[in-house]
Amino acid sequence: MATQRIGLIGTGDQARSYGAHIAANPRQFTFAAVASKSQDRMNTYADEFGVPAGARYANTEALVDSGVPLDGLIITSPDTTHEEVSLASMKLGIPILLEKPIADSVEGAYRVALAAESAGVDITVGLVLRYTPFYSKIKELIDDGAIGRLTQIDGRLVLKYTFASTHFMRSHNRHRSDMGSFALSMCGHDFDIINWYVGDRATHIASFGGLDYFLPRDDAAMRCSECDRAPICPFYGPHAFAERPPSPYTDHCVYHIDKDIVDSQHFMIEYANGVRVSFSALFLGHRTRRELLIVGDEGEIRADLDRNEIEVDRFRPQQSWRFDLKAASSGPLGIPGLMDDLRNRIAGGEGESTATAEAGRESVVVGIGGDEAQRERRIVDLDGLRAKGAAAAA
Repeated sequence: MATQRIGLIGTGDQARSYGAHIAANPRQFTFAAVASKSQDRMNTYADEFGVPAGARYANTEALVDSGVPLDGLIITSPDTTHEEVSLASMKLGIPILLEKPIADSVEGAYRVALAAESAGVDITVGLVLRYTPFYSKIKELIDDGAIGRLTQIDGRLVLKYTFASTHFMRSHNRHRSDMGSFALSMCGHDFDIINWYVGDRATHIASFGGLDYFLPRDDAAMRCSECDRAPICPFYGPHAFAERPPSPYTDHCVYHIDKDIVDSQHFMIEYANGVRVSFSALFLGHRTRRELLIVGDEGEIRADLDRNEIEVDRFRPQQSWRFDLKAASSGPLGIPGLMDDLRNRIAGGEGESTATAEAGRESVVVGIGGDEAQRERRIVDLDGLRAKGAAAAA
């Protein structure tokens, strides 16, 4: 198979994983073009990953209209721009790897999926968890009937306290206007995995959450450098940001800085086939982890992504299996498998992507539904959201 020429739009944090993979596989890919509205960041990125000086573009339109020959395109622009950028890029007529979420609204998700179908553009969505040995093994166990008929799922996303205080509470993500929905942006991967396992459409969702902990407090100063709590505060800026790039927010108090996102959220989801799901996103964990308890009528699966461990227990006859997948490396969050999928799409391989535009659309439906349920304190009819989305895209 010939080396494939890849373009990329958006040079933020997510783009680095793709750049590193392309650089590590020069026989498979070559970086042919990059676009970003931030010229300095784009040039830094392009210099690091060897993008030619003449193939650096100031925006999506400039790259699309440039005529530079490309075999595939990766979109890692900010979440709130995915709809706009992907729709503009479809005129290239080449396979696209679109980071999740595919849009920041149900209407937008339907527009993207329908436009791709109409244009005959193959979209692979960056739902990277599907491409990890961990989640793939669980899918295999469920499909093979290891626990009988699936009945319930209980899942948790736990964010390490320092990550929560830096990536969300002291960054642009602390504002809904910049990040969009927390449920969609952070939990979209989890909703997709649950949709994948259940194998049917989610019909109703309820959600409770809010900004309850990271609120102003009288015993904390506005700046970490001026605060008496610095020796004991787990969110003290220099400590919390120690493993992250330099930030203008390092000295800002995590409690006093302005913000309007949630710091915990819990979901209850019902599916058309009767499976019921509870899922929680927690901000104050000792370590970041994703955990699952999956119950069937003949057994259960317990799984911890952080430890890459899966345990299966059947009821009668009593049987148990343990899987330790620590040695089964798939790169950072399944990027190699995702890129293999894109490479197959470019080469005209048979079948469809593991993570299709429709899968991306459904994760948006659940995420936006959960956000509405939390804000409006009601049970949201997801089929109603789908109807609105389909009507807007028609």
